[in-house]
Amino acid sequence: MLARVIEPGSKQDSLRVLEEAGVDAVPYPTLNRHLPVYTQGSWRHGLAAACAASATPGPASLMLYDVSALDFETDTGDAFREPGSPGNAAWSG
Repeated sequence: MLARVIEPGSKQDSLRVLEEAGVDAVPYPTLNRHLPVYTQGSWRHGLAAACAASATPGPASLMLYDVSALDFETDTGDAFREPGSPGNAAWSG
């Protein structure tokens, strides 16, 4: 998630972003092998508990960032991109 906050991109490119940020990144096959673990509720609850334990009260103690989809801003669509926001038919750009 840190890589996506710094510079949104692909999973593979996120390893480069982490390296440039000074974070030791794992090899790409290791990243892919561990992804199913991160979808398990127990892992997410453990992460949430660790974040809550280290949070301090303040105006910016929690930041939520959606990394589940990419949004393409374009005026004209093609076979891959469509104008607006995915899943939001009311979006007018």
